[in-house]
Amino acid sequence: MATSILQHPDSPSPVYTGQLIHPELCQGQDVAGCHVRELLAAGRGSNMITALRVDLPPGRVWSPAAFDLETIVVVFNGRGELHLGQEHHALLPASTAYAPTGTPFRLSAVPTFPLTVYLWRASLLPDRRPSRSPLLVSTLWDETTSFRPKVGENETMAPATMHFLHWPGTGSPLLCLHCGIQQPGQMFPVHVHLRSEELFIAFRGEGDCFLNGKWQPMVAGDALYAPSGLLHGVRNAKPDGEPFVTCGGPTPFDPVLYRLADLSPEVK
Repeated sequence: MATSILQHPDSPSPVYTGQLIHPELCQGQDVAGCHVRELLAAGRGSNMITALRVDLPPGRVWSPAAFDLETIVVVFNGRGELHLGQEHHALLPASTAYAPTGTPFRLSAVPTFPLTVYLWRASLLPDRRPSRSPLLVSTLWDETTSFRPKVGENETMAPATMHFLHWPGTGSPLLCLHCGIQQPGQMFPVHVHLRSEELFIAFRGEGDCFLNGKWQPMVAGDALYAPSGLLHGVRNAKPDGEPFVTCGGPTPFDPVLYRLADLSPEVK
């Protein structure tokens, strides 16, 4: 099949192969009454990214053991609260948060609802400058900064819309969080990152992901990992129905993507 490329692959073959991760198959452990599943770990399946799914029963509180990593949080389901540094925020499905290195945070489920969150974390690179005033919270539905890429001439599907939520323009020096809205008949083009690895989750609906040279079904809750140099993409090939919503991004953030959107990749 024809693919639309954001960057042409000219890097060596990746050390790791791509993974389509089903959380229910991942080993988990109980921590403070919460169920923590490790989806991906730096040095064990990925180069930089550690990814977790945490299920908090009603009234439970969870916090990572250390705060020496950059962290992105996405609320998959439920209701709760976030204590991030000196700030306090209510959490609903599609709520997002960015925790800079060294910033303590904890998540809690309200007494009447469980809370399910996905987190991905990575060490801030030595050459990265932390922002003095990053955006700490957002939502997947925030349309403040959006981008619709061009699809190649040989593609038959329309481009999907992507929201930039946590990215250099909001003060994130390493991680990023984008939300892709694939309406029926839309796709985010198959592409590759030469110097970044990518993790994203299927947030709502059903669709397909391109990984390891073929299209594969992907449903809400699944996660995709693509190492640098590996083609990947998503589509909603259904003729009608609900959108297929994904969220995630490359680590480190890929400046090429922002330049394609006529945006500055400089960290604010």
